[in-house]
Amino acid sequence: MPNSLHDNAKPKSGYHHGDLRAELIREGIRQLERGGIADLSLRQLAKSVGVTGSAPYRHFPDRRALLEAIAAEGYRRVAATLAPSGVRAAEGARRMVLFADEHPAWWELMAGCGGAIGPDLEEARGTFLAELVGVVERSIGGGAPEEAIRLAVAVWSALLGLVQLRAGGGVALLDATMVPEPAALAESIVTGRPMPPAGGRPR
Repeated sequence: MPNSLHDNAKPKSGYHHGDLRAELIREGIRQLERGGIADLSLRQLAKSVGVTGSAPYRHFPDRRALLEAIAAEGYRRVAATLAPSGVRAAEGARRMVLFADEHPAWWELMAGCGGAIGPDLEEARGTFLAELVGVVERSIGGGAPEEAIRLAVAVWSALLGLVQLRAGGGVALLDATMVPEPAALAESIVTGRPMPPAGGRPR
């Protein structure tokens, strides 16, 4: 839907009519990564992109809708890293955790969006899960689709927990050799083989 003239106060260089939603998401990601979830607001985003305070509400009825849109973009980006046909469980886990390490606040937002969610986030999360299932299927060489889905959910859950433990300092209490590497953890879940010692490579 085209934006009215009231959507634009003092447009920034590079801002064009019609792409306000995308620009708000981009700026939202930047602000999220600078200040975390708590500091993110629609009015601050409006000021940052140079539009009136009411303009963002044409695209996001409330703050939660904005957060879901940012989370959806994160899931799409992670899904894209899993899509190449050569990506198997170990490499997929590395790529997921690399995103989490490089974008901790964004990953936290993605992991924390629960309850009733909107269609955009639901679709993006579904795309991510489908790509992760594909990674698992390539790793196990086919098999029953239901098994690949169960293994993909297990890998996802394990990596979420590992990232959270590392971020919260939980692993600091452990000897480094007791903390699984993401690739080895995913490989062990998918293949059923024991994990090698930390620093070892999954076979």
